[in-house]
Amino acid sequence: MVAMLSFALALLGTPVLPSACSVMSRAEAQGYVGEAISQVIPEEPAPDEATGSIHTTCTYMGKARALVISIDEFKSADAAQKKMTAEYLKAQDTDDDEAPPPTIEPENGLGDRAYYGQSPHAAMILMVKGARAYGAVLGGTVPKATDRTALRKLVLAIAGKA
Repeated sequence: MVAMLSFALALLGTPVLPSACSVMSRAEAQGYVGEAISQVIPEEPAPDEATGSIHTTCTYMGKARALVISIDEFKSADAAQKKMTAEYLKAQDTDDDEAPPPTIEPENGLGDRAYYGQSPHAAMILMVKGARAYGAVLGGTVPKATDRTALRKLVLAIAGKA
């Protein structure tokens, strides 16, 4: 039934949010994680009450590290800009309560607005472009020096495929 709804919306010209897992292969994810992917956990597009968007994620699990990619579609570019803020990202921190809060800072040169965040066990980038937000998190170990550059490349690739 969900497939029929997506098909009907596509015929009407309404943008359809793809599943996050459909924009990245297991092999591509392995390149970012740096180890074999043992499990892929999809979350199909669904309304997100916290943001008012349609939200989808895909988690690629390695042995020590994981990659989570996400796509959010808002009703408008203005709605995306208003919701996807540094304050919102800081509120999403799920690390250990004893750990320092993540650092969140603007990331220039990506989309309409972007942020880079880092905690003791994860690095992330969120890019807002039009009415969509594209996110990528590498977590499980201390962030590597190359993670920021890799995540920038990744959100651009996700946006190009979604």
